[in-house]
Amino acid sequence: MEDLLVTLKSVQTKINKATKPKKGATTLVKVIVLCCLCAISFASYATHNRAGEIIFRRISGFTYEATIITYTKISAPVDRSALLLDWGDNTRLDTLSRTSIDETTFSNRDVRISKYVGRHTFAGPGKFTIAVEDPNRNNNILNLKPPNGQSDQVVFYIESVLIINPFAPANIGAHNNSAILLNPPIDQACLGQPYEHNPGAYDPDGDSLVYKLVPNRVEGGAIPPYYVSPDKISPGPDNQISINPFTGDVLWDSPQQAGQYNIAILIEEYRGGLLVGSVLRDMQITVETCDNIAPKLSIATQDTCVIAGESIQVFVSATDPNNDPISLSATGQPFQIANPASFGQVPNTNDGSFFWNTNCDHVRERPYQVVVRAEDQNSSVQLVDYSSFFVRVIAPAPKNIFITAGSNQFTLNWDTYNNTCTDAKAIKIYRREGNTQYQRPYCQTGMPVELGYTLISTTSDASVTSFTDTDVNLETEYCYRLVACFNDGSESVVSEEVCSDIRLDVPIMRNVSVGFTNNTTGRDTIRWRNPVEIDSVTAFPGPYSYRIYRGIGFSATNLIATIPASATLAGSVNEFIDVNINTQDTLLSYRVELLSGGDLVGSSGTSSSILLKVLPGDNKNKLVWTEKVNWGNFQYQIERFNNGTLLWDSIGSTFFGEFVDDNVFNDTEYCYRIISFGKYKNELFNPPFINYSQEKCGTPFDNIPPCPPTLVASPDCENEEVILSWEDGPLSCSNDITGYRLYYKETINGDYSLIGEFAPTDKSGGFTGDNNIAGCFYITAFDENGNESEASNIECSENCPAYQLPDVITPNGDGVNDIFKPFSRKFVRNAEIKIFNRWGNIVFETTDPDIGWNGNFRNTSQLVSEGAYFYVISYEVSSLEGIREESISGYITLLR
Repeated sequence: MEDLLVTLKSVQTKINKATKPKKGATTLVKVIVLCCLCAISFASYATHNRAGEIIFRRISGFTYEATIITYTKISAPVDRSALLLDWGDNTRLDTLSRTSIDETTFSNRDVRISKYVGRHTFAGPGKFTIAVEDPNRNNNILNLKPPNGQSDQVVFYIESVLIINPFAPANIGAHNNSAILLNPPIDQACLGQPYEHNPGAYDPDGDSLVYKLVPNRVEGGAIPPYYVSPDKISPGPDNQISINPFTGDVLWDSPQQAGQYNIAILIEEYRGGLLVGSVLRDMQITVETCDNIAPKLSIATQDTCVIAGESIQVFVSATDPNNDPISLSATGQPFQIANPASFGQVPNTNDGSFFWNTNCDHVRERPYQVVVRAEDQNSSVQLVDYSSFFVRVIAPAPKNIFITAGSNQFTLNWDTYNNTCTDAKAIKIYRREGNTQYQRPYCQTGMPVELGYTLISTTSDASVTSFTDTDVNLETEYCYRLVACFNDGSESVVSEEVCSDIRLDVPIMRNVSVGFTNNTTGRDTIRWRNPVEIDSVTAFPGPYSYRIYRGIGFSATNLIATIPASATLAGSVNEFIDVNINTQDTLLSYRVELLSGGDLVGSSGTSSSILLKVLPGDNKNKLVWTEKVNWGNFQYQIERFNNGTLLWDSIGSTFFGEFVDDNVFNDTEYCYRIISFGKYKNELFNPPFINYSQEKCGTPFDNIPPCPPTLVASPDCENEEVILSWEDGPLSCSNDITGYRLYYKETINGDYSLIGEFAPTDKSGGFTGDNNIAGCFYITAFDENGNESEASNIECSENCPAYQLPDVITPNGDGVNDIFKPFSRKFVRNAEIKIFNRWGNIVFETTDPDIGWNGNFRNTSQLVSEGAYFYVISYEVSSLEGIREESISGYITLLR
């Protein structure tokens, strides 16, 4: 091994003396190193790599630390004390020495765990593929065998993508740390039984993780044409492998052939919807013939939340069909941070519990994933079951809010939030007219949009404890709620509602109700209460009269009526019926003024009727209504007209301003009205106030597209095609599919175009381009009414170019090796080939990538002599990034 390390260092020294590599030079360096490794002793230094991954973390500035983790075969004759790492920025390959070795954890499975650590400073921002190539994999991997060969001839390759993006928004940031994987990529499965795995990944930055099963890679990060998915070994309906993109759960149901398999799990990190990095894990699964059956986990919750400062406990239990003892454990970020969670198994039982005493340092927008593992202690093969749940730590609400009325203003005061959570950055102040009586759902944070609150101010920092609202009308009830917000975008629980007292020395509105629906002869009923805090004897003596104002929308500026005078305030009329108006499709608002003699006492606030709209859908009608009133409506009752009884039936109630009636049939008209129930916060005037909307009708019809299908793309390099298959979305929204449309673009930056339609019975298809299978695909579903679904997930495939040439030709006419041509050519085009003799003269040239040189001089009948000839070939290869140029050169020996 030391000899190997010396040789590696020697190769590295020679490379370092060279000038900075040009485009494509890094690949050449890799090939040189790889060839040197193979030249040392291919037989001695192969057959050892089982699994691994690369993780990275930012140190400071543009300096990052990478850790290579490999799982290798102890019994193999090779053991690397150092590995070469490509940082992906066209700098020299870096030699990373081993920093730790573990031959104990998986000694019974012949597995060594090694870690190699190194640091590197990038010159600036960019997208960098950090990669390691090491020859070779261990032998007998069933789904990674090249033609006429074994998996020990296949180079082991892993990579991670680091993105440093200086143009990212402030809430995303320029830098990133990779996901960390806590469950090892070495596992066992039983033949014919379902197998489960979870990588136990978490992201230290709180990024969203998306999981994909992808083909394993070989040198240069290429997808080998001979790779097959494990479920394609003895394929069938009872042999399917999949991964949950959100939890990372891998399910293989069920292996049908014993042996070793390798899979690759791509873990992508998203922040604010942008891809910020990825880790490609290479994993090995050993399938054995055994009678053991995996244990089964049960968790008391799947997703939950906890308010910071409180504790949470989740109970788990497991059972084993073979009555084997079970070992319970758990992984996840809650165990890796300050004030960590704990997990314990009750002695001599199969029960355990997760416990976490949280604090504000744990608050973040993304939930924490906890992966629980149950492993049986079977004497032959130990099997596992995984289950996971998510815990979201949310910030508590601002506390002790109280309101003080001033001259045309309200002042709010509350407790200092920084005493609760020091990481909070600001307090948001929300306001609405009228109270809500709303009770927050348990795990909801921030201000629910449906409450109708408006953000009116955000404090400069979270230490502010007061706010004065001067944009007020004292005749209206104003209600306020507060929300604390944090740098990562997370928000606290919304505070309790605090409301102002309305003026009692002016008329007080309590009803605007539609009495008859019509566009010309409609009728509204308006009611109010007389002032209760005015001096009606000295300051404002009688007689008393009212003026009624009306307007379209939310203002009321047009005088429409004057109520006759009354000698006493108690005897005055406080109701008005507005007739011959458009109540069918117009929102009308009203305001009332009180006069003492000819002097204005005061005006009420402005309140509107309820305007209902019916939005027909597929076997449903969505009801949406609008209003603006001085009080708060705490309930809406929805009524539908019964054509049989000629009465109005109550079909539901809600607090919010919308309702969906799905107990209807297409092409049948249904008519509705809304009844609101409201009050002021201090419950003045014997609430509730009951008001009606206009009557509104709608006819449902099919305007809803099917749910988008789920697309799977499997590149087949051997046959130069992409196998596409798809599954429908949920049956509830995909039961009327009449076909599918497939869209394709050739490059990442290209535009999609429709390339085919499929019948509803078709769930698969093949794509074969013009010497090209690179591109991205998505599929949609459509129904008989032409409604087309949204795009499915996007699946991309890449070309796997191959251009392999013989070393010798014998143009003697025997039909064997008579012509110099590639014995493997895939995805190569627009070639320029030149063949030179020993004096540098061109003896043959062509643009045909199949070459076709028969040993004659410049396509004449003149024969060239035996000997070695040098060739230079440049050609184009299509890829997702577009056309790229490649070149190769070498010698061809001609013998006759």
